[in-house]
Amino acid sequence: MLQKLITRYRYPVNRIWARCLASALAAAVMVLTGFVTVPASAQTLICSGVTKAEVQKCDPAYAAALSLPHWRMFAGHNCVNYVAWRLGVNGVREPRILMGSAGDWAANAKKIGVIVDRKPTVGAIGGWAGKNHLVYVEEVGPGYLITSEDNYPGYYRKGIYRKIKVTTGQSAYPTQFLHFKDQLTSAAPKASGTTKVGSTLTAAAGAWEPSGVTLKYQWLRNGTVIPAATATKYALSAADLARNISVRVTGSKTGLKTLAATSAKTPAIALGTLINRAAPRADGTAKVGSTLTALPGTWAPTAITYAYQWLRGGVAIPGAAKSTYVLTAADLGTRTSAKVTGTKAGYRTLTKTSAQSAVVALGTMVNSVAPTVSGTPKVASKLTAMPGTWVPSGVTLRYQWLTGGAVVAGATARTFVPTTAQLAKTMAVRVTATKTGYQPLAKTSAQTVTVARGTLSNTKAPRLSGSALVGSTLRATSGTWAPAGVAFTYQWFRGGKAVAGGSRTTYKLTTADRGKAIAVRVTGKKAGYTSRAMTTKSTAVVRLTPSVTVSAKPGTAKVAFVITVKASRVTPSGKVTIKDGTTVIKTLTLSKGKASSTFTKLKKGNHAYSFSYAGDAKVAPKYVTKKVRIS
Repeated sequence: MLQKLITRYRYPVNRIWARCLASALAAAVMVLTGFVTVPASAQTLICSGVTKAEVQKCDPAYAAALSLPHWRMFAGHNCVNYVAWRLGVNGVREPRILMGSAGDWAANAKKIGVIVDRKPTVGAIGGWAGKNHLVYVEEVGPGYLITSEDNYPGYYRKGIYRKIKVTTGQSAYPTQFLHFKDQLTSAAPKASGTTKVGSTLTAAAGAWEPSGVTLKYQWLRNGTVIPAATATKYALSAADLARNISVRVTGSKTGLKTLAATSAKTPAIALGTLINRAAPRADGTAKVGSTLTALPGTWAPTAITYAYQWLRGGVAIPGAAKSTYVLTAADLGTRTSAKVTGTKAGYRTLTKTSAQSAVVALGTMVNSVAPTVSGTPKVASKLTAMPGTWVPSGVTLRYQWLTGGAVVAGATARTFVPTTAQLAKTMAVRVTATKTGYQPLAKTSAQTVTVARGTLSNTKAPRLSGSALVGSTLRATSGTWAPAGVAFTYQWFRGGKAVAGGSRTTYKLTTADRGKAIAVRVTGKKAGYTSRAMTTKSTAVVRLTPSVTVSAKPGTAKVAFVITVKASRVTPSGKVTIKDGTTVIKTLTLSKGKASSTFTKLKKGNHAYSFSYAGDAKVAPKYVTKKVRIS
């Protein structure tokens, strides 16, 4: 077997190389034939593959390298060739000595200075003392490992690549680990800067080996993570007061175990001090109705929260705790000032008071936008007084409506509905505003145009009822109108032309109406209002009522029908649809008012046939049924 393996490679090597290759192949055979599988109960299978295509789904890079030998190991499915490939990918050069079978790797690793211990790390090679199997450590977690491995066909029928999760204490968990290139080292980081609220600390990462390490920072307060504090600088806030700050630097690199190092803690962070460099002042005119604004002045540091309290004659005004204050009648003849209190977490509170204002004077009421009348000036149409804009706010408003310049008795609401008494006259409204501490002020709107006639409203349109068939009577309903007391007249139309004498609420259709659509116009009238006419929707074209007769001649599994359609003075045309139950079985075209058809292969028993005449331009549709027993 060994000779066959040597012959298979056909390398042009010297005798020493051949001996090495023979040793390697022998070692591979030992590994593969001596492999001891781990119990299935201790494993969680993550991924596996036998063929190259299957391995491709688990590890595309290894699938491409599966057929190649690595570190003079046997190519294809086996554990030592796989871990040699993984180490090579991680940048580990092939050792100067042949590593041999899986059971020899630990001893040979120690010979070349590789650490062998019981501590699992990402990138380490896991094994078992006395067993010929090796795995690659992909992930290290609390109480578990994720490993990848390849297995020789001597144990598994075709050889298999696997990635599994194993738990501590199980036989599947490696007992020793070979650390070729899997650990980071660093010098301790430092945090420097002034340890006072408002100052900024800077992190020094320290020295890390090997090169190319990716560093992440996390600031700690009394050893606890500070959310979102992951930059190299950290601004001390009130949350840090009397606490110790440190920084944890975490290094990571592909194939190596992540390492975290924490700096020494700073001394306890000290209090900050608020400073008021320019005193507050009250800005604005000292006059009833005016707004005073408290300007806090200049403070340090920034982002200070300010609280305000207005004073009247040096005494706090209840409820006046905003940055602005509107002078009221109670302030008349007094002086006001603003007290500003600055607070910031981690700093001592500081209060400063502005100088007093001048003596507060009387206010003046102002109407900046004159009153107007909204709405259409016409009988029964509501008008609304728009009071305009008044200063100050909170004034009390009274209204008085005028017609033609004269007062309308009792019209003191904000709205007014003109009647026929105001017809052809103009309207206006006078608005009077009052407020304690202010002189009353009255303003009158501009005159409207003269009041026009009212508009009749229709909330339910007139309509027709009845059938559009010669001999039927149509009936008109006026619909719903407002206001009450509307009188109505009617005019009937045939094909859009007025019907002489057609002025009643009913109209009987005659042969003169055949082929025409009928409608009626309803006109509403009331004193003081503009008359309004509304026309109903037209009926369908007036048609004749047909008679439809069906003769049936049943036989054995068949039946013959003759359908006859008649109407006064015309020969009906069109189509007749025949159904057996709900199924359409045929559609016939009338010829001189008749149609016939025979149906065969019918089931025995009773059949319910329906005949639907669709009608034509002169004759209306009709529907009849016929029951037939088929023998």
